[in-house]
Amino acid sequence: MVAIALFLATCFLAYSNGANDNFKGVASLYGSKAAGYRVSIAWATVTTFAGAITAIFLAQALLK
Repeated sequence: MVAIALFLATCFLAYSNGANDNFKGVASLYGSKAAGYRVSIAWATVTTFAGAITAIFLAQALLK
């Protein structure tokens, strides 16, 4: 039971931290009105996903 609670707490913390950091990279796009809110969030999501995929491939190469 403790392991499940710890797992759920960790997932919530990771989600909260990621949601905060996701928009930081594109805040200047939104703040300068170069892009709207939805476009900024879309850019943040796409680039974060691309970074995660790249990190997976680089980590696999390092493990070899």
